[in-house]
Amino acid sequence: MLNRRSSLTRSPLARSSGGERVRMPRKRARSGPNDTTRLGVYERDGYRCCRCTRLVSDSTPVSIHHRVPRGMGGTRSAWINEPPNLLLLCGSGTTGCHGWIESHRDEARADGFLVAAWEAVETVPFRDLNGDWWLLTDGLNRIMLGSEVTP
Repeated sequence: MLNRRSSLTRSPLARSSGGERVRMPRKRARSGPNDTTRLGVYERDGYRCCRCTRLVSDSTPVSIHHRVPRGMGGTRSAWINEPPNLLLLCGSGTTGCHGWIESHRDEARADGFLVAAWEAVETVPFRDLNGDWWLLTDGLNRIMLGSEVTP
């Protein structure tokens, strides 16, 4: 049984400007990679978009892309937020290279930016706009395979 002072009770109540009590919204749990993993992905990808190879900066919208999609509402599988499944891309889910991938899913799948859940993501290379294929070896390292690769 919870007592009145327990932190495990319902979301907190606050007073509105009119004095009535209102329920405060709960903070949503973060379903993406942690900060250490994000930094590792930025460093592995050289602070460049993996598709257009543009250097990202403070003025460039940038996002971390999941090659195997998380699905609606996220997932509890820890591997989904591991480096082999993550790429640095310019834009958001609707703009830049990230937006292109989300709106051109067949081409993105052919270029290795989208991977089926049953495939081993670390064995699927991706191709940048220069035509070079890359393979994420152990997640925080990548090697160029060249331009003559058939995935």
